[in-house]
Amino acid sequence: MTIFWLIAFFVFAVGEAVTVGLVSVWFAVGALAAMFATALGAGLWLQVTVFLGISALALALFKPLSSKILKPRVSATNADRVIGSA
Repeated sequence: MTIFWLIAFFVFAVGEAVTVGLVSVWFAVGALAAMFATALGAGLWLQVTVFLGISALALALFKPLSSKILKPRVSATNADRVIGSA
């Protein structure tokens, strides 16, 4: 199962690198935690619980923070008045 969680981690990490939209990074963190749980001898049900729990926790904690930091800032310019005036 360690190999499974390692592959899942890389799939989610590569998926995040390709999209750059903070879509699957939460699942990569969960897969990494599940891989550590596997290394400690956890059963399958506990691995899946760790994966889902850590993924949800990472999403709940860091999504609002990342949305605030990565939010594009719009500055009003005089070009707004020109649009549609012709």
